[in-house]
Amino acid sequence: MKYIILLILVGFGIWLFKKKQKKSFIKNIVLPAKLGFNRELPLEKQVSRLDNALDTYFEERIQQRYMEEHKKVSPEEYNLLFFELKRFFIMCSLLKNVPMFSERVDDIWHEMLMFTKEYEQFSKRFYGQFLHHTPAEVKVPEPHNRAFFDLMYSQLFVFTPYTPMTWGAFFRNPLDPEQMEEILSSSPGELKQKYFREDADNKMVQALIHQLQSTIKESLNKKSFKIETHHYKNITKHSSLLMGAMIFYSMKHPEEYAKYMIPAHVSAASNCVSSGCSSCSSHHSSCGSSCSSCSSCGSS
Repeated sequence: MKYIILLILVGFGIWLFKKKQKKSFIKNIVLPAKLGFNRELPLEKQVSRLDNALDTYFEERIQQRYMEEHKKVSPEEYNLLFFELKRFFIMCSLLKNVPMFSERVDDIWHEMLMFTKEYEQFSKRFYGQFLHHTPAEVKVPEPHNRAFFDLMYSQLFVFTPYTPMTWGAFFRNPLDPEQMEEILSSSPGELKQKYFREDADNKMVQALIHQLQSTIKESLNKKSFKIETHHYKNITKHSSLLMGAMIFYSMKHPEEYAKYMIPAHVSAASNCVSSGCSSCSSHHSSCGSSCSSCSSCGSS
């Protein structure tokens, strides 16, 4: 009986220590200004427009409603989650279809939708139309979809220490080699028509396509990449390396992707693709979302 009590106390102590460690970690995160967008891309106006579309009173009401439903989430952590939701909205303003791979971020989006009038006003101010959130028939997306999300997110934003805690493991799934070849060989006009919203800023889209094609070419010009566990542990520093390796091994060694990209010490559980939600504008009714998550994958 003594040993059982001792084990319970030790287990509780470890849990309490990890909880305090996480709380301290979250409090010390400093978020980059302007959503931390890639300064080589002309995204500043888009970010400013998003901020202007979200009035302070609406933001306060969203936070209040969310915090009432999620009492274990600190205000500091909420700010980190809302920061990632705003990044998601930026992606939605550019791309036709953006999967939502974070159930926790999606929870905030759901709270926004409860304020129907304010959400409609926000959508029209930022997107020019209503941004829908509808369930999808397919609960778990293809790994290539998650990989493409990782690629586009990496092109648009710098990583924060909280980024992988929000969206789940990055760079664990291979890109579609045919899709990468298509991006390399297609004209900007063809790529915009296929992947980007019709009303997306043309200058921004052109710059993003040029950067994307250059990134793929540069990655393929490398002879090899050596990926180690510490690259994933410090993803804020090594995201560019991991992105380049993801492209390289997806196209050069797709069948052995896991061998080259996932070190043995990285938990296999974190390699699972989480399901999520998609965004769609009113004129893309075929896209949708699913809000169930693969709980064993640590997607939240």
